[in-house]
This record gives sequence, C-alpha cells and structure tokens, in this order.
Amino acid sequence: MNKKINKNRLVMDTLCWFLFNVSAFAATAAVNADQTKEIDICKNVSESVHRAASELNKEESADEEEVPGRNRQIESFTLSNGIPVYYIENNDNKVDVVSIVVKGGRGYLKPEQSGLEKTLFKMMACDSSKYGFQKRQQLAYEKRIKIEEKAMNNATVLSLNCLNYYLDEMIPVLADGFINPAYHKPVYDYVMSLLRQDVQKLQSEPVSILSYNIQKEAYKNHPYQAFPEPTPESLSNLTIDAMKKWHKTVLDSRRISIVAVTSMDSEKLLAKLETYFGKIKAQNTDLPELKSQPFTISGDPLVLTSSSAAGSGYAVRAFRLPFNSHSDFITASLAANIFGTTMWNIIRTKYGACYVADSEFVDGIGFDGCYMISNLKDFTNYVKEAREIMAKGKYVVKINDDGSYEFSSVEAVLPGAKNVLINRIYGSTIKTSGRAALYVQALVDYNDIMAFDSMIKKIDTVTAQEVVQVFNKYWVEQPSRWFAVVGPEVIDEVSFEE
Repeated sequence: MNKKINKNRLVMDTLCWFLFNVSAFAATAAVNADQTKEIDICKNVSESVHRAASELNKEESADEEEVPGRNRQIESFTLSNGIPVYYIENNDNKVDVVSIVVKGGRGYLKPEQSGLEKTLFKMMACDSSKYGFQKRQQLAYEKRIKIEEKAMNNATVLSLNCLNYYLDEMIPVLADGFINPAYHKPVYDYVMSLLRQDVQKLQSEPVSILSYNIQKEAYKNHPYQAFPEPTPESLSNLTIDAMKKWHKTVLDSRRISIVAVTSMDSEKLLAKLETYFGKIKAQNTDLPELKSQPFTISGDPLVLTSSSAAGSGYAVRAFRLPFNSHSDFITASLAANIFGTTMWNIIRTKYGACYVADSEFVDGIGFDGCYMISNLKDFTNYVKEAREIMAKGKYVVKINDDGSYEFSSVEAVLPGAKNVLINRIYGSTIKTSGRAALYVQALVDYNDIMAFDSMIKKIDTVTAQEVVQVFNKYWVEQPSRWFAVVGPEVIDEVSFEE
C-alpha cells in the first residue's frame, strides 16, 4: 500500500524500452528469460511501492549541501571553432567524466533510420583508427576506463568515464573514436549482435512492446516518429555505409558541446580539448529546427498478444501530457506522483486486480499502467475510480476493512511529493557519471546546463489547486487510448468498458 520514494523511476525504466541495458541471454531462451525478468521487475517495484506512501507526508526539504549535483559553479569556455565547453570541478571523488554531446537525436532521423546515430556512436565507443577494439578492451581492464554512448530524444552522447589519474591520456582515445571511428567488420558484427538482442527484447517483453507501439502511434507525422534505438523495421538499414555517411553530418561544430566533470585543471583540459576537437569545422548545411509539436492520442483499444504475458495482461491508458519545456510540466510531474499512489491503493490493494499500478509519463505521453493484471474484465473501471477521486483533489491514504477509503487532500501530501520529485532529479548525482548525465540532460532539453537548479524554485511554488487543475486538464479532459499486451489464451477476457 505504501510507495517507495524512487518507485516512479523504476516503473519509468520499464516503460522506456530504449533505456534497457544490453543483456546476454541466449536467443533460444529469450522468451522464458524475458518473462522471468518481467516478473522480477514487477516484484521489485511492488516491494518498493509497498513500503513508503508515508514519504508523501514528509515536509522536510532536501539538504542542498548533501546533494552533489546542486548549486555547483560551472565555468563556460569556447574552443576556437565555437564548440562550447562546460567545466565542473570534481572534488568529490577520483572518477572523472567527459561527455561529447551532439544535438539532434531522433528528430534528425527518418523512421527507417531509427537507431542509426546510436549505432554509429556505439561503433565510436568500440573501435577507432588508432585504438582498435582489442586495445580498448585492454585499457578497460587495466585502467578501468569506460567509453559508452547514450541515445536521447534530442541528442546522442559519447562519454568517457575514468580515474582522474588517467584522464590526460584517455582523452585522445575518446577523440579518436569520435573523429576517426573504424568500421572493422568483426566489430560491426559484434555491435549488431547486441542491437539485435535489444530488438528481440522489444518484440518479446510486454512493457517494451507496449511502449514501442504507444510511441509509434502517438508520434505519427511528428518529429519524434523515428526512434533513438533500432527498431525491427530499421535494423537492416544500419549498415556500415549508412554510418559513414551519417558520420559526416555529426562532425559539425554547430551541433557539438562538451561537458566535463573533472579534477583536471581547466586550462590544461581546454588545451587538450582544443588539440583534438578544435579543428572540427562548422558545415554549411541547414540544421533542422526541432520543436515539441502537440499531438493527440485517441482511438479504439489496441490489444496485442505475447506468450511472455501468458495468463495475464499488461495495459496502459495513454494520453498526451506536456513536454518538459512546457509550463505545465513540473505540475504534471507532481500530479503523476500523487495519482500513482492512489492508483496503487485502489487497484492493487483494494481490488487486487494487478501486481503493479502506477501513473508515469515520458516524452509528452502519459502512462496510467496496470501490470500483471489478474482481473482483465474490471481493471479499467478501477482506473476510472482512481481518476475520479484524484479529480476532486482527494488522495487515498488507507483502505478500511469494509473496503471504504480514508482520504487525505492533495494539499496535505503535496510537500512530500515535491521532495520525491527533487530526489528523483538529484538521486543519481552521488556518482560523477550521474552528475554529468544530469548536466547533459539540462543542456540538451533546456539549453541551460543549470536548468535543474532553477527548476527547484519552480517546484516550491506549485500549489495544490494547480496540481488538481493540471490533473483534470490532462488526465480527465484529454482523449486517451488503451494499449494492452496479453497472453493469447486470455485475449477474449479483456474488457475496456468503463
């Protein structure tokens, strides 16, 4: 009945199929392994969720001095070719991170190119002219360095993570991969085998199937209609020739920024970066102007079958929510956090209709989700019941023995919800990699590397009345559509009547 403070992040990770890490399960055991993983995810989330709804009632503010990512001084520099460099001094540990951020992401790609930039950056991380695959493996083992890619909606990132003692000699390795990637066939085959495993998961894990199909339907004719990650339809197009052509568009100083969280002296770092990145030129081509265009999610329910959902179902009511650049974004984040607890208390605790119930949203899409559903006939009515309670500004605290509810108000739990949101933003910043990722996200999504610090002030000003108004505006008044993945043997039991 209670919710752990970080459960929203856990559920979001299962919904965002493109954030899944590469797994090494055998192809012949994929379905069974995926089903076990789904159950483990739901169990972990349910145990976390069950422990801490009381966190919403806490009013203490996060201690700014104890949060490594907050209120840090950032120095901005510019290389001779115009590439901006953001320098954050790292005095907290011995691990440094340097990230090359290339703006564009999925908005620059066509649907049939989905995952092309990610694949290219994965090759950059694995192989280059001067530092081949075996050499990089040796460096990773001997000096504990890690170079990895991350595909985002509006950018793709290549990051170096290493002990600060080795940063000086590792920057050339990072630069050579970015500027001179090698396309050796054995390395390409290795990278593609990893991506095929990701696509296999996309086609077999219920939450991945859901998220993929929801985004595919929602983003038709939208700048986000291509995916950051490879899809079943694009995998065959991710050829070496395609990457070579795309690499020419990446080497454009107008698209590139560098974020460094390091203990290296700033002047020394800049000199090093100038040597390796200062010669990248600005191209004369027009850059696409990307905007968060509105869209609508509506239509009849889409029900898919999968053996990995055998005997059960996974369902999401999808609807449009504000992108992170919208003035309603923070308020909607708070509404989702509060509503998710009421969903849990009603759908899971009172009715036992599913293993996990939660409200989350990703990239402008709201997900009211029920996972591992046991009552496929009535679960939509329970979601509606929870929605109607929240729409009145109420919050379900407890289920009495007779099935009646004990209510609190949105106003009473709002301070705790604000703390939850702040902790979600800064929860990963204990590690250097987490701090670097936060700065990169702020730069990419808001064009302001300190955006999250200023966001804290906005969170503090949100009122309960605004939360209820935004909830009604999006959760109640917006059209929506149900998406479900169920076992083939129970498809006739699914009902979406409310």
